[in-house]
Amino acid sequence: MNNDVGRLVWFLCLAQALLVLTATSCSTSGAGRNNSLIVPTASQSPSPDNIKSPPQATATPSPLSPIRKFDFKNFTYPWYPTGYTPPRGERKITLRNGEMKVDSVKNTDRLWASLANVSYADLTGDGKEEAIATVTTNFDPNGSVACIFVYTLRGNEPKVLWSHETGDRANGGLRSLKVEGGFELVVEQYDIKFDSAKGSYEEGTALCCPKRFIRSRYRWDGEHFEKSKSETLPNEYDNARFLGYPSDQLGVD
Repeated sequence: MNNDVGRLVWFLCLAQALLVLTATSCSTSGAGRNNSLIVPTASQSPSPDNIKSPPQATATPSPLSPIRKFDFKNFTYPWYPTGYTPPRGERKITLRNGEMKVDSVKNTDRLWASLANVSYADLTGDGKEEAIATVTTNFDPNGSVACIFVYTLRGNEPKVLWSHETGDRANGGLRSLKVEGGFELVVEQYDIKFDSAKGSYEEGTALCCPKRFIRSRYRWDGEHFEKSKSETLPNEYDNARFLGYPSDQLGVD
């Protein structure tokens, strides 16, 4: 009887010990965790409101150059061509809406003057733009010449710094007008030789088809424009085509 009671007590103690060990094991394996489901999350992307964009370069419009305020379509230019007598003795060309028509001019029946182009560049290096205005004249029945005027502001009025007349097509006609280096005015004109003995242009050419052109460079010396260089080059075209004004160049208005 005593032996049976002893075995029963021993069995109960063993069972109790096993229960304690099981409870301890479960508690240890679950350490640091709670009963809620933990879902791994990717790093959260910042919302648009929290994103700091890099500073953007803002184009600041430059103030309007004072000389650009003048309307060169409604403007009075000095008279040209110098070889023609102006009507009524007035040595000027007054354009209205970019045009002027003159009747009964000596040495020609009719003449039309028009503004072909206005470009702007700082040709004198003073930080202020000059206006490069090109006026063309057409004669009846045919023929066309041009004059390039460079204006700067003196006080509040445009003043001519320089003017340059060009000829008719192959005979000195304007091939192109450019600004290079920011301040150098480059004038290209077609060139053709006239044989005075024969009374005609050199063989194989005509007013339509120059074989060469002259490229002249002009720079401001502080008082006036001086020709710094001139060279004769072959014309790669078979006609006297016009190639453009400074305003056709990138960065030159």
